[in-house]
Formats: sequence, C-alpha cells, structure tokens
Amino acid sequence: MTGAGGTLWVNDRFADYTGLPPARLLGEGWRAVIHPEERDSAGLPPPGDPVDAATVAAEWRFRRADGVWRWHLVRSSPVPGPAGGTLQWVGAAVDIQDLVEAREALAASSLEIERANAELERRVAERTASLAEANARLAAEIREKEAAQAQLIQAQKLEALGSLTSGIAHDFNNIIAAIAGGFQVVERRARDPRLIEVARHGVRAAERGGLLVKQLLAFARQQVLAPRAVDLAALMEEAEPLLARSLGPGVALSVECPPGLPPVQVDPVQLETALINLAVNARDAMEGRGRATLSIRLSPAEDPQRPPEMEDRPAVALTFADEGCGISPDLLERVLEPFFTTKEPGRGTGLGLAMVHGFARQSGGALRIESRQGEGTRVTLWLPLAEGPDAAAKADEAGAPIRSSPGLCVLLVDDDAAVRGVTAAQLQDLGFRVIEADGAEAALARLRAEPAIAVLLTDVVMPGRDGAMLAAEARAMRPGLPVLFMTGHADRQRLEGEMILDKPFTYEGLARALGEVLDRH
Repeated sequence: MTGAGGTLWVNDRFADYTGLPPARLLGEGWRAVIHPEERDSAGLPPPGDPVDAATVAAEWRFRRADGVWRWHLVRSSPVPGPAGGTLQWVGAAVDIQDLVEAREALAASSLEIERANAELERRVAERTASLAEANARLAAEIREKEAAQAQLIQAQKLEALGSLTSGIAHDFNNIIAAIAGGFQVVERRARDPRLIEVARHGVRAAERGGLLVKQLLAFARQQVLAPRAVDLAALMEEAEPLLARSLGPGVALSVECPPGLPPVQVDPVQLETALINLAVNARDAMEGRGRATLSIRLSPAEDPQRPPEMEDRPAVALTFADEGCGISPDLLERVLEPFFTTKEPGRGTGLGLAMVHGFARQSGGALRIESRQGEGTRVTLWLPLAEGPDAAAKADEAGAPIRSSPGLCVLLVDDDAAVRGVTAAQLQDLGFRVIEADGAEAALARLRAEPAIAVLLTDVVMPGRDGAMLAAEARAMRPGLPVLFMTGHADRQRLEGEMILDKPFTYEGLARALGEVLDRH
C-alpha cells in the first residue's frame, strides 16, 4: 500500500522475493527494486479526488533476491485514506517474465519471418530480373535468327531467280537479235518512208527489249562488266546533268562529292545506269517535285554503317536520298525482288532496284535501303576501292569507222535459224560472202570444203559441240583463222582473250567487231 508518505505496507511475499528488509521496503518501497530504466518513468497518479482516480496497470522489472531482473505486471487501485483522508493506492505485482520472453520470442520470430520474407522477395525479384534479362537475350537471339533466316531465304530466292534469269537470257537475246536485226535489214533496204519508219520503231522496241534482258542479267549478277579505276569526282561532273534531266525540272538535285576521294573499281557505264535508275525512282516517289541528294563519302573499315558483305575492305559509299512518300516496312523487304514494283501499272518494270542491287553485288559492293513513310528513302551503294594501276579505257565504238570487206567469205554458225538468217542478211549488206551452218559438224565440213573462208563467226551456246569447241577444232584445221564469237549468254570463262559480240547487236556493231577481229590477224 502506498500513500503520500511513501510505502505504508508490503506483504511478506514481496519482501522474500526482493530479499530486502521490510524497513527499507517501507521507506523506498518499490523504487528500491524497480529497474533503473523504469524508475524515472514509473509512478502513480497524484493524490486527488477518489472519484477521478482509476486502476493503473504497468509492466515493470523488479530485481529478485538473487539479482535477476524479472518482468512483472503491476496493478494499483485507489482507495480512500482513513476517515476519508488522502487517496491511497493498493497494488499487486504478478511475475510475467515467461510471458514477456514468449512475447519477445514471438516478436523476434516475426521479425525473422519478415526478414526471411524480405530476403525471399529480394531473391525472387533478382531471379525475375535475371529471367527477364535472359528472356530479352533469347528474344533478341530469336529475332536475329529469324532475320538471318529471312535473309537466307531471300538470298536463296534471289539466287534461284538469278539462275533462271541467266538461263533464259540466251534465248531472249536470240529472239531480240533476230527481231532487231530483221528490222535493221528492212530499214536499210526499204524505199517506202512509211515502211522505214515502222522498221525504226521496231528497232527501238527491240533495243528496249535488249535493255530489259540486260537488267535481268544485272539482277542475276551475270551481266558482262568492264570494271576499271574510276574517279568519282570526274564521273559526277559528267553524270550530274544526266541525273538532273532524269529527275525533271521540278526536283532540285544536290551532289556532294568531296575532293580527293580514291578511285573505285567499277564499270562506269553501269554505275551511271544504276544512278539513273535511282534518280527515276526518286522522281516518281516525289511525284516530280522535291529535293534529291547524292552524297559520296569514304567508308573506312571501321565505319559502323558498313554492311557485312564489305568485310574490312575499304570502300566508297554513294547515298541517293529523296523526300518522297517512302516505303512501308512490309514492302521494303520486297523492293529488291525482280518485277516487284510499288508503282501503278505501266510506270515501272520492277527491275530498277533489282538491277542496281545485282550490279553492286557483281562489282564486289553492297546495297542498303532505308525508308520511312512520309519522310523519304535513302539508297546507299558501297563500291570497293580500285587496286593497282588504272586499266586502259575502251575506245568509243561509236567513233570507229564501219569496215566494208567486199567478197570476203564469212562462215556463219548459229543453231537458231532466225538469228542466222538475219545475221547473214546484215553480213551481205556489209559486202561479205556468207556460208551458213547450223552447228559444229556442218561448220567443220564447210571448212574442209571451202578454202576461201576468211573468218569464222559463231554462236557460243549450241547443242553438241559449242562455239568454243568448234573454234578449237577450226584453228587446229586452219591455224590463224580469225574467230568472232557472238553470244547472248553471260558465261564467258572459256572465252577469255577472245573477241566477243554481244547479242542483240546492231549492224554497225557487227561491222566494227568483224573489222577488229580481222585487223588482229
């Protein structure tokens, strides 16, 4: 019991528990045994009206007789003093050490569980992030694999189309040679102006057909190129007016060619043709109005924009950019396919970009197209640098005189009767005497029988023994016999060093080729 004067009474159990003499307990009371941490904060409500007082409960640590601190639940209730005097407090303490320890153990366990949960969540988050990263890498690898597979399929498809194109080019060229040659014979022999005009239209149509075949061969990387070291700055000076005319008056052309660029190894005529194709595409994409830019720069081995086909070879990059309508991503994958065009019917053959791509690859370079709808298109052509001294330029055939050889005997060999007949007529107009043969066997027989034969003009691709085999046997029979090969096929590996006349050829081209082969002998 506690009052205003301190502790008034303790029971024997409290004295035994604390091990303190009652005299001290009655003086200091519970303050003598309470833990220092609770001593300052522990206390009872001040004396006052009993009506306002209430039971007080607190948890304090008391020192047991053996010196051990133990937790107790202390409850004190107010009671009136004697004769209604000062308020007194009667309290009891119950040992709750086991309960506190259990509570602390539970709290510690809960904290450990929280820590374990936090650690688990951390590990789950790390694992989730790791899996997400692995999934992202896997997705990237899958995309790369799909892109590589798509490129492989595209390459295989283009290769198959190229093989088909190369295979049929010979037949197309034979047909066009017969048509063009026939119209040329009619044009020279006719006297009716209307008939001459019709023949000229036919010749021009055949020439367009021949150009179409050349574009097919360019796509198939089978066209015959005459690469040499080319100064791009000089070439651009000559090509810029032609490109401007191809773009039309509504398109402003800007050519950016820095000085001092090293020469590239390329066929200059085919390069000009490729640039004209790009210019025409740009004009159509801008509907005849806008700005086009041709920028040329050196592309060193460390250039990050270089395509993998160039490996570490130094090159020059030519970029043709327009401000046109652009190409959608789904169509961009197909623009290099032959006969595929985004233009309306009648405005394109679908061979322009395919030809440029084939020319680039056959020249040892590469082609890349970037495009955004509504923003324009950029076509970049990479060409390898020239190595070694510049090759001698070919003489301009247009300036060479047409040679006439009256009475000189030509053995003409071609398995295609139409081509053979038209070529014979052209030779006769040139003044040659013509002996015809439809194959190697007939040609060799005529060589044995006709000592006057002065030159052999033979097709290359023929059934049985081809033109190369025929020439070898003819030269064995007639050492020093001049031989001129004519062909619409691109495979010329066995004809290196020989005189070759490409089908379809003109009357003038035939005359100059025969004159050159005769001059060699």
